[in-house]
Amino acid sequence: LSLFVGGLAVGSLSVKAHKISPVFLIRQTLITAALLGLLFVLSPYWSIWISHIRVSLLSIPSNYFVFKLVLYLFVALCLLPAVFFMGRLLPLSYALLKKNNDNYGAVCGYLYFFNTLGTVFGTVIIGYLAFYIFNLDELFKINLFLLIALGLGCAFFERKIFSAGLAVCLAVSLLLLPNWNRTGHHHGYFRIRQPQPYHFKKMFSLPNSNKGEVLFFEDGPNVSITLTGFPKLLDDSEGKSLFPDSKYESVSYSVNGKAIGNSIGDFSTVFLLSSLAYLYAPKRSQLSSAVLGLGMGTSAGVLAQLEKVKDVTVLEIAPEVVENVRRSPAFSFGLLDNPKAKVIEQDGFKYFTKTKKKFDLIVSETSNPWVVGVENVFSYEFYELAKQSLTDDGVLVQWVQLYSIDSGSLRLMFHTLKKVFPYSRVYRVGGSDLAIVASSRPLEPKLSRFSDEFLSPYYSALGFYEPEDLTLIQVFPEDIFSDLAQSKDFGLHTLITPKLAYQGDKTFFLGQAVDPVYLVPDYFSHSSKSEDKKIKAFQKFALMEEDEIKEICKIKRIGFFCALLTQMRANKKAFEDKSKSPLLRLNSYAYLRKMGLAKQDQQFLDDLKKEIIEKKNKNRSIFLSYLSQLLSKGQYEQARKDVRLFQKEKLLEEDAFSQLKEYISKVETELSSK
Repeated sequence: LSLFVGGLAVGSLSVKAHKISPVFLIRQTLITAALLGLLFVLSPYWSIWISHIRVSLLSIPSNYFVFKLVLYLFVALCLLPAVFFMGRLLPLSYALLKKNNDNYGAVCGYLYFFNTLGTVFGTVIIGYLAFYIFNLDELFKINLFLLIALGLGCAFFERKIFSAGLAVCLAVSLLLLPNWNRTGHHHGYFRIRQPQPYHFKKMFSLPNSNKGEVLFFEDGPNVSITLTGFPKLLDDSEGKSLFPDSKYESVSYSVNGKAIGNSIGDFSTVFLLSSLAYLYAPKRSQLSSAVLGLGMGTSAGVLAQLEKVKDVTVLEIAPEVVENVRRSPAFSFGLLDNPKAKVIEQDGFKYFTKTKKKFDLIVSETSNPWVVGVENVFSYEFYELAKQSLTDDGVLVQWVQLYSIDSGSLRLMFHTLKKVFPYSRVYRVGGSDLAIVASSRPLEPKLSRFSDEFLSPYYSALGFYEPEDLTLIQVFPEDIFSDLAQSKDFGLHTLITPKLAYQGDKTFFLGQAVDPVYLVPDYFSHSSKSEDKKIKAFQKFALMEEDEIKEICKIKRIGFFCALLTQMRANKKAFEDKSKSPLLRLNSYAYLRKMGLAKQDQQFLDDLKKEIIEKKNKNRSIFLSYLSQLLSKGQYEQARKDVRLFQKEKLLEEDAFSQLKEYISKVETELSSK
């Protein structure tokens, strides 16, 4: 915007009195059309050229500002020439209008009136309504033809044959130009951070790394959307398809080049978002639900299939997304034909500011906070609106992505949500996805709903056979989540102070990711109640053979739970294997403790201490981890005694001894204050 307005201003300022003539105006018009025609030819390659720049920079904080500056200069180089000549057209038009001392104001007013009228007409007709008929490249051509027609008309009026001929040549050239290659718009290159084989080879080449079949692509007033189908790959030996009625094994949706979901790869996420909301929803029939963001339609489709859900209100700002779901009904369980479902094409934030309806459950299934505008639905104000639109015991389920985010941003999101909803549970619903179940009232799952006739087969496909199995994907209990959400440093994300918008863009550039387990310090302590439930649920999986574990998720690409179980079992095995190094065993023990899969084992810690002393282990990491396990149970004096013992055994240097003593005091102060 700054480049566009700045270019218009500089172009206006460049107009000199001696240059003002009808011929000069005609030339400026045709030069503008020619430069815009050049932009038309080059525009499809912007995405890959910018990708060349991006992958040449390391993903380090200092390069974030370098990339933004280079990107700004790149856009300036592409836009400013055409915009500069655009800026000359309005002042030249005004200068050439006949006027005198009595009608200067009237002529200027008329010019601004018709310019504004044309702007409104262009915005509404060409910039919005015409998108329902034409794609972006076609509209670009239409705008260019209008500009050339203007130049041609002026040339005929002034009887400038050469200029008229030039205008005709430009129009013919434009007709001969092919429409854009939209490969870079189907699946954007902007998420690629490492050089690929196609980088730095050809300037005018758009590599297609997508292995699927583009079934549909369309530009709309709000978004450009792509539907890609992937052929069936599974056979009976690998398990049955989730969607047997579909021609494709899965479909992927992309909005503005950004993937918003795959019907198989993201099935666990979208299914668990809605099913967890249902499990925690109030204990009554005729539940009223709302889903913010249609996506693939799976979340809303699941809710619409449930007998105790009476209606599903879907809020989706882009009609193109709705049309995409209509083209692949199998993946949304026929949502758009379900009489329970009502799709409202409106921004969710605005909807909740006006609606008087009360919902029993709301699922917020929006995109990543680094996408412009999406950060608003992670704001304090949005959560306040959601709370007002929920029944007193209603629940909100917030989808949180663990990729392209850092720990500070994640804790900022936790803190903002917790400020409005005092009760919450956090679940891992995909390889890189969380679901936060939040409410104004204490949360208790209605376990009988787990066996719902519709839900049960899909729970089994994901590896969950009993309601207690879901405790294994609960990341941390409510008390630990509350501790993490206490954030004096991070503050709140609000509309007035949109911290997440800036942080989200920066972490997207850096490609950061967070494992929530490692947000929890080693010196935390689970409540015994949460430990008992989780340990009991894990016990049966821990005793299974490898082949049995592999059979849990027959549809392998939705089985994130299998990968999680494998990691849990590997840590349990390492912890119990006395041939492993003390540090590896201690790290595995710390992981199991954080996951709530093991009670504190004082005998293990005592044996470990002896082994450290006997083997003269001087690794500072093992001392820190060992002490943290003692501190988690408030054994501050024992921790101090052991530090002195390690020093006496000459395992610690003086500086390490002092640092560990300070660490014990710091943790004691922190835990005591809680």
